[in-house]
Order: sequence, then structure tokens, then C-alpha cells
Amino acid sequence: MAGTDVIMGHVSYDDDCIGTDGCMTRVSVRTDPLDAADDAVWISALAYQGRHRTSGEVPGNGMLSVAMEPTGHAGEYRSSEPLPVYGNWKVLIRLHLAPTTMVSIPVHMPADTAISGPASGLVQVDDGTDAAFVHEPFMLQRERKPDVPTWLWATMYGVVIGSWLVLLAFYGWLFAAAAGASGVAARNEAAPAP
Repeated sequence: MAGTDVIMGHVSYDDDCIGTDGCMTRVSVRTDPLDAADDAVWISALAYQGRHRTSGEVPGNGMLSVAMEPTGHAGEYRSSEPLPVYGNWKVLIRLHLAPTTMVSIPVHMPADTAISGPASGLVQVDDGTDAAFVHEPFMLQRERKPDVPTWLWATMYGVVIGSWLVLLAFYGWLFAAAAGASGVAARNEAAPAP
């Protein structure tokens, strides 16, 4: 499977209650092409940044990572546990293809008025709908501004990497200085008195 091909997923739910308060349901996805996930590093579901409004209990302390298990039908996977597809919960079906392709279907994501951009609105995949797997950072970083120039990202990554290299060099110098000082003290102790 080439990394540039579009992968679609037919999404269905055991209970068609998506968006209603307290909705917990198992999610199934059938990939198109059917062999899209055959060589995947993983296919899983991620639910995060949510809370239950009725009981106050938060499964997984506000984050759930759930395996997507093969159903026995070609290209079809089903979540091993029910997922919260309502309220503040953000739910993704994630697919990692080697070596670096990370795509996901955003099944449920609430509208976020604190951010602007193409990913800020309500995302909700209805039962029986086909949805595209999209580049995962696009959904995980919804607040990322689309008009930030590429050179700024490259410069800031360079600054972070440079800072780490300076820190490692500094620690290396400290260890070398400490080793040298202990060696001088040992030689002074071992030297005979005149």
C-alpha cells in the first residue's frame, strides 16, 4: 500500500447514539481498500479530553486507548471496548503504517470556539458513513494556525535541537571536569610526602 493513497473507512456503531449525552458504543471501521491495515504497525482507537456529565467518572482519567480488533471480515475492525462519542470527548480511529504514515478518522470532536481554522468545528461521523483517514497531526493539533510560515517551524525546531545539543555538551564538560578533579586529588593523595 503506497503512503500517498487515500484510505477510506466505513464507520458504524453498535448503538447509533453518537452525540447524545452518555453515549458509549463500540465502533467498527471497514477500510477501503480492504488490505489498507494488513501491514499496519497498529490500528487503535483513542478517546481523550473528556468527562462523563452524568456520573462524574472519567474512564482512563480522561483518556482511553482501545485496540481495534479484526472482526473476521476482510478489512473490518471493531473497538475492543465501548468508546465515549459525546460531549467533550475527542475520538479518533488511528492507523499507523510503516515507516511514518500516521492517519486517523476523527469520529467525534466537539466544536472548539477558542480556536479558529478549518478544524475548529464539530466533527461527527454518523452511523454507516464513509470517512477519509486524514493526516493525524491535523486533528491532534486542531489549534495549529494554518497561516504560520514553514520557515518559522524549521527555525524553532532548530532552536530546540540546538538547545539540547548545548545542554548535552555542558553536561559532558561537567562530567569531564569532575573526572579530572577527582584524578588530581587521587594523585595528590598517592604522592609521597617530601
